[in-house]
Amino acid sequence: MRKTILHGLAVALTLLITVQGNAQDVIDLTTVDNPDILADTLPDLASGSIVLLKPGMTYNAGSHGFDRSVTLQSSEPSNLNRPHIYCGDNFNFIDGATIDSIIFKNLEFSGEYESKYVLNVDSSATVGKLAFIGCYIHDLRGVYRMKAGTGTL
Repeated sequence: MRKTILHGLAVALTLLITVQGNAQDVIDLTTVDNPDILADTLPDLASGSIVLLKPGMTYNAGSHGFDRSVTLQSSEPSNLNRPHIYCGDNFNFIDGATIDSIIFKNLEFSGEYESKYVLNVDSSATVGKLAFIGCYIHDLRGVYRMKAGTGTL
């Protein structure tokens, strides 16, 4: 009996160390009712962070320039009232950035049809993966525009 308990404890401890060793930073913004919190938070994230956004809340893109991997996603993936990112100012890339991935999951994007995009790029960057998974995108001129710079997507 004692040997079984110790063995179970050793397995549980090994799993805990393995999971924590590969953990990504999860930033939960669901309790903050400030539309600029996303734009204010993005510059300080560690590469590979996952940002949880509140369904029904509108966040401002704030012209953030990506320079590291990030996932922005709904805290409730099955909720059809998705977190909304208003692209009054477009996202961009920092010149010379090398980014593994930028992933948007279960979000809504909108802006001004005449001139706005989710990403309106005017710099050179290399991005391994750009994904929009389960997103609703409307009232924008486009999703991605590369108006200047060179790079790889």
